[in-house]
Amino acid sequence: MNILLTHGWLRGNLGDFCISRQCIRGLRSAIPNLKIALITEPCEDWEGKREIASLVDSMAEEPYQTDRSHLFRQVDAVINAPGGGLQNRGDHRGPFMLRDAQICGALGIPHFFASHSFHPAFDVSSVERSLFIAREPESFSWLRQCGCNAVSAADLAFLEPMPEISQADRAAREKVLLFLRFDHFKEIRLEKRMLHLDGRTVELPDLPLVLASSDPRRDSPRLEELSRAWQIGYEPSIKLEHLLQSIARSAYVVSDRYHPIIFAHMLGVPFTFLERKGSLRDRGPVRCVTGSCHKLLIVGVSAGMMRVLC
Repeated sequence: MNILLTHGWLRGNLGDFCISRQCIRGLRSAIPNLKIALITEPCEDWEGKREIASLVDSMAEEPYQTDRSHLFRQVDAVINAPGGGLQNRGDHRGPFMLRDAQICGALGIPHFFASHSFHPAFDVSSVERSLFIAREPESFSWLRQCGCNAVSAADLAFLEPMPEISQADRAAREKVLLFLRFDHFKEIRLEKRMLHLDGRTVELPDLPLVLASSDPRRDSPRLEELSRAWQIGYEPSIKLEHLLQSIARSAYVVSDRYHPIIFAHMLGVPFTFLERKGSLRDRGPVRCVTGSCHKLLIVGVSAGMMRVLC
């Protein structure tokens, strides 16, 4: 079987890397003798990109606006890789993702969206033939109301194996990690143990503070500036293993990036999630890690995949 995996995002965000890797591994384990071709957004070379390339049979870099219709007839199914593009109103990537689904529907080629959040601003009425893997409950409910073929699941990062943490490491947890996106808060101030973020105040534990990032390519300019101003350390992670170890050895995590929160939850590290207002994607992990997500139907990804392909 030949599968085309489209709209990959491998620009250095370790969350995107993690869910892309889990998606490919899940496909490999679910479907024997599978060949995977990946089309990803052009990006600089880095270790994560090279690892993903090693997991697929071929990889091409093309802008997300590129028309891939000539490739669809050459494969048995088209899968939209997990990640962004449909979760926020006005995202320029969304219409091109939907266009791919429309073309596949017209050609009779199986198509599905692998672990996404779906904003109601996008019109999905023309892609009802696709299978939608919804990574949080609100998207799933909305898709079902629209008559779409939807499966309820969760973010694929929940599948990532966590490192073993020794008792000595647990006892030595003595730092607070601060993950702050480059584009979220306009005003960021630190006054003693109080972190002020656009009018929101977070009281921090009385432990050493360390700025951190799972997307240093975009976050570093601002976080390096804050590190100098606040005279605290900065730990950018360019490898997922380093990110997981850093979180595992921390006493507390404060983050407006949701993958560090998922990892903190799985590692048993207390956290404060700085959820963005109106974000479906951010509300999903909150419900899962607080137990209000009725199930983590991770197997729904593979089950739904087999339903649409077989």
